Amino acid sequence: MIIDKIVKSIIITTLTAGVIFADGPMGPDRPKNVKKNMPPKDFKSDLSIGDDIDYDTSSTRVKEYIISGVEDEEFGYVGVGGLKVGQSGIVVNKNNSPVIIAVAIVVESNPSRSKIEFKEYSDLEQDAIPTSNLKVKNGDSFILDYLYTSSILLAPNNESFTMVRKQLSDFDFLHPDIFASFLKVEETPIPSKKVLQKFAITQNLGSIVIVVEDKAYQIDSRTFKVVGQFDVSYNDKGSMKPFYTRVEEIETGTFDFGDDTIGEYTKYYKKLLDLK
Repeated sequence: MIIDKIVKSIIITTLTAGVIFADGPMGPDRPKNVKKNMPPKDFKSDLSIGDDIDYDTSSTRVKEYIISGVEDEEFGYVGVGGLKVGQSGIVVNKNNSPVIIAVAIVVESNPSRSKIEFKEYSDLEQDAIPTSNLKVKNGDSFILDYLYTSSILLAPNNESFTMVRKQLSDFDFLHPDIFASFLKVEETPIPSKKVLQKFAITQNLGSIVIVVEDKAYQIDSRTFKVVGQFDVSYNDKGSMKPFYTRVEEIETGTFDFGDDTIGEYTKYYKKLLDLK
């Protein structure tokens, strides 16, 4: 199956890259989940689809859909409704050796089908890797929620960070210390939308999870749209700036909203995610 081939290639790439995740080294000896853990019961997501589609809306698994009605190689349709505008995935051609040929973003969705927009796939910009001149066509596959469980978690403190990791135990969270180090290298203490997206895409993270007050929000890395949320209960109301990390001296910066310069965690991330 196409998804299996794509996932296998991702695993090989990740292992050779030696990426460090929040729960330890990602290596050949890392134990696999015996039982698939699901997000919290109160997980509110717009990743819902029709009852006739074999897809568990409470899980974080991706799903493959066949593309039809391609318009000028820019738009197409999939026969599934109730998707969230801003959800993304990849387009894979239907040859024996599947190739990722585009990114696809949900731009419209009704109860029975969804319209997707095609964008260039440029995640692996390396001279050693050949590029494809294939164009999206009818019959290609749309892999929805691609790499959504590869993520980074930003939280105000250790307690909330630990709580969300437990609730999303089937996620592979890249440790925020790595992102914090990235901010230091970039010489910016501010985790802006642009910086977060750049980091997430270069690290092959499909989503970003951010804790704000008593909720955790899952954000699509490509579109920066909130695609899911759930309640988080923790007692520690303190917060590190710009987020919980063991890397020092990042908190020396300020959060800047034009003329209004503040240093408060909750207010900054509410503004960043356009939360009410």
